[in-house]
Amino acid sequence: MSRGRNRRQQGFAVAFSFRPGLDDPQQSQVLTSFVVEAIETRQLLFGGGDSGGFVTQAGRGSTTEDDLQAVIAWLDACPDVEQVMVGEMEDAW
Repeated sequence: MSRGRNRRQQGFAVAFSFRPGLDDPQQSQVLTSFVVEAIETRQLLFGGGDSGGFVTQAGRGSTTEDDLQAVIAWLDACPDVEQVMVGEMEDAW
């Protein structure tokens, strides 16, 4: 008898740098805006720091391709962020 496998929670890595010349309070504001506007509005979680981290679904479930594209779009549109790198979906465990 074949036993079904549990699907593992999926997420993705995010890395970016701030525009040169931003001081610490400005970087903190950009990071706060990122979390509020790109992460929390999609019911996601972001673990990491001011140069990147890992994005997962809040609660049960996995991030989606739409989530990944929305995070990329937010970062690409932010004039204070550059050198954005977003990884493929991977096991969040």
